[in-house]
Amino acid sequence: MAIDATFWVAVSFILFFGGLTYLKVPQKINEILNKLITEIDTLMKLLVSSLKDEFEELNKNNIKLNTIGNINNLPNKVQKELNYVENKTSENNGLVLTLAVSYGAKEEITKN
Repeated sequence: MAIDATFWVAVSFILFFGGLTYLKVPQKINEILNKLITEIDTLMKLLVSSLKDEFEELNKNNIKLNTIGNINNLPNKVQKELNYVENKTSENNGLVLTLAVSYGAKEEITKN
């Protein structure tokens, strides 16, 4: 993920959830951005490992995995694992588990 994109994601979260109207950018912005990138990378690895760990359980319980959002924005490894689990559980007809990943409601509305 590019530093610029990560920065604006962080700014958006701060403004949206914090209700802030002003934002002061610290001098050590690169350190902060690199930390964010590391944290996002860790979350992506956690998603992949969770999908691998829970795949058999999903099938055993007849759960179909579905995703919404633009998974093309995610790292290739994450895309591959999501697609794999989604395809392998597509015939399951019990509970449908939908993961909203790289999802923005505004993008969904304008896309349709």
